[in-house]
Amino acid sequence: MYQIKYRLLTEDEQSHLSQEFIHYLASNSITGEDWESIKQNKQEEAQEHFAIFSDMVMEGAIENIHYIELKKEDSIQLMACLKEEARILQLDIKVDSFSFLNAQDIQSLADGSSSLDSLNAKIFSSDLKYPTDRNLFIFSMLNQGYQPVSKAYWNNFNTLVKK
Repeated sequence: MYQIKYRLLTEDEQSHLSQEFIHYLASNSITGEDWESIKQNKQEEAQEHFAIFSDMVMEGAIENIHYIELKKEDSIQLMACLKEEARILQLDIKVDSFSFLNAQDIQSLADGSSSLDSLNAKIFSSDLKYPTDRNLFIFSMLNQGYQPVSKAYWNNFNTLVKK
């Protein structure tokens, strides 16, 4: 039996990828009629095909993630997910009047109306070798609440903490 690497697609995700699933079945020489028969008479085989397809989709999606972030009330952590390691930047601000969950507070840092010095900010950076393969690491981080962000977002944050 196939051991799933990531997770099964949700019904909503599956409905958006129905055409891709048809192509997957066709690439495995499974016609629509064959698929209906497999679903009816070989449920374990049908589940295996769906698990393999789910992993292929997840692998492709995660492969395209290069930057992730985790925001908390008093800290923000960003990671650049490189080929062999993650480059980590973290900013901690322990001031009651500031929250990384408030877009206006973040904007005040970006536009310079608040300074890291005035907020007693602590900046940390490090590199982390992946304890598993890159994509499993990113998948794990996403399950812990990290969100994908753009390269421009990473660059802006990097510039901000290096001022």
